[in-house]
Amino acid sequence: MPNNKKSFSLQNLNLIIALCAILISVASFYATYLQANAAHKQVKAMTLPLLQFEHHNVEKDEHKLVFKLKNAGMGPAVVKKVTFIYNNIESTSLSKYIKTCCENEVQEYQQYHKRLAEMIAQGKPLAEAKGFGTNPISNFILPGQSDYDMLIFPIDTEYANFWNALDNARFYTKVRVCYCSLLDECYISENAGDYKPVESCSE
Repeated sequence: MPNNKKSFSLQNLNLIIALCAILISVASFYATYLQANAAHKQVKAMTLPLLQFEHHNVEKDEHKLVFKLKNAGMGPAVVKKVTFIYNNIESTSLSKYIKTCCENEVQEYQQYHKRLAEMIAQGKPLAEAKGFGTNPISNFILPGQSDYDMLIFPIDTEYANFWNALDNARFYTKVRVCYCSLLDECYISENAGDYKPVESCSE
């Protein structure tokens, strides 16, 4: 009888030791998971871009229309696609947007562009030409805490109708941007920077 009690006690002890080992393993695994999850969140926060669309008509005391993207996040953004929305019409190029928003002044816009091209061909600097300048609006990288000018248009009295039409249209324009982080996580943001995750920007 005493031997049975001793055997039973040893079995209980072995069982307790086994349970403790399992609990320690589970606790260790959970701690590792929490640490890895925290590290992932930290990396994500450090690489998360946050794009915002901004526009104004005065810069450094000069009347100048500017459409820009601002990356208010910490990480670089790989900008895949920018869409301008005006009167429910979507445009993925600045030229199409301009024709949509300012169709009554398209002829003036074309004349302006023709004059600008002639001045640039003569080797005159863009500042002297008071140039209407645009940059690509897709497939570029915007570093964190930086701006990207998509459109720059100093006021020009000769083409004031076009300038004023574009200046008025900007208040009724929404901009949707699809971009990805360095972790290949993609987002869509609109105007003020509200964003939502998406699987990709291919659609």
